[in-house]
Order: sequence, then structure tokens, then C-alpha cells
Amino acid sequence: MPLPTSSRRLLPAIRLALIALAASFTALASGAAQPEITYPMNDDNKPLSEANRKHNAKLAEPIVTADQVFAEVDGILAIEAEHFYKQTATNPRQWYITTANSFPLGMRDPDPSHAEQASGGTYVEALPDTRQNHGEKLIDGENFSDTPGEMATLHYQVHFTQPGRYYIWIRAYSSNSEDDSVHVGLDGEWPVTAARWRTTINDQWGWQRNRRFLTHAEEGGVPLLAYLDVKQTGRRDLRISMREDGAELDKIVLALDESYVPTGFGPEPTTRAK
Repeated sequence: MPLPTSSRRLLPAIRLALIALAASFTALASGAAQPEITYPMNDDNKPLSEANRKHNAKLAEPIVTADQVFAEVDGILAIEAEHFYKQTATNPRQWYITTANSFPLGMRDPDPSHAEQASGGTYVEALPDTRQNHGEKLIDGENFSDTPGEMATLHYQVHFTQPGRYYIWIRAYSSNSEDDSVHVGLDGEWPVTAARWRTTINDQWGWQRNRRFLTHAEEGGVPLLAYLDVKQTGRRDLRISMREDGAELDKIVLALDESYVPTGFGPEPTTRAK
């Protein structure tokens, strides 16, 4: 007998809790000290302890499988950012699932968890975060990448029933101007209209669909809207790759209607059978 929809929605959260619990039991069984549950601000150049490394590895694992396909319904496709089915290009950065009580340890991250105001109390963050301001060194291919798909890429199984231009809304958190952008692509293609998505909302969760200009000389003009032109319906592979480390993502919504604006936590995701 299939589970009711409300129960199926709880499965990823339950699985995440079990993963964290299993990591604790593994550390105890091996005699290793359990990581202290405090949000760290350690120097990124220091090696992680074995306990922290194992703990963090669990938080980078998917909590859903490729069988979980997010469906576009009536021109709206909604996805919880932590419901990726795999990550690729995970060296030297990757995305970590974060809650109020479960977060990466021993890596540089100057700000605390923002899970309390995240949808479902869970979000993902690209770590470690080694550049928070212009005074800190930008290292292409390490803490920054202007090449979509080059670093820390999240994959989501999605299904479209309607072709068309989908505007990219992301609920994100930015603490500074150096952790506010990502790239969005579909099936390994990264159109310029979906690259350099950014948020200009600081120190709070907020929805935006803008993208950066190609040159600083263009900044300050009419904002460029981020969108994907979906020509082929059916099952597709939506991807989000890191542009700046420290980026925090809560939810993704693709909308056919240019006038649509998500509010609050946004629409509930709809899933369909594989």
C-alpha cells in the first residue's frame, strides 16, 4: 500500500536524522571522540580531524534518490535545495546540508546556521567559505568559478509538461557580496541567461531571479532576469553549480509566468513516479 503524500514528504527529513545518528554511533563504536556541536570558525588551511571529516562527509550525501522526480505543474516547478540526488565536481568545494543541529564542522565559515528561517529548517551551503570580502584573495577554481558546471554541482531530477521560458527564482541567504551567486543549467548545458544568478538581499532569506551583468561597467542598469528556455518536455536534469563559496540555498522555483513572484517559503514541491 503506497504511503500518503504527507508521509512521503517526511522521508527525506527522517533519513537525514538517521544519517546523523548513524555517524554518531560509528564514532562511538570506533572509539573516536564525537565532534563538539559548536559552529566552527577554524582556519581552512588546518586539516580536518578524522571525526569531523566523517561527520561532514555524511552531510554532503544526498538524502533523496534519483527516483524522486520534481514535477512542473501548471507552469510551476518547486524544489527544496537539499533534495539533490547527487553532487559532482566536489573538489575543492562541495555543498553541505545544514540544519539547526547538524552542520559542517572544522571548516571555515564565519556566519552561524540560518536554518531557523529556512524552509523545512534545512538548506545547503557551499563550503569552506574562504572569501567574504574584496580584501580576501579570489582564487579561480577554488573559492570562485565563473565557468558554469566547473565546481560543486548539485543535480535534481525534474519533469516538465509544458515547454517555454522558465524564470529562475531561488530563495537564498547572503552575508556579503562575495557569497551571493550560482550558475543554473539543464542537462549539462549552461546558457548565459541562467549563469551568474545572484541575490542582492543581505542577512536574510529572500527570493530573487536576477543575474549579474557580464561586466562591472553594466552594473546599476536594469536588472537582467535569469531564465531557462525549456524546449523539450519530459524528464530533465536540473543543475546548480557554485560561483562563489559561502552561497546558501534554501529553495528553487522555476515559473513560466514572468509576473509570478514567490512569497514566504514558496510553493510546495510536487513529485511524480520515476
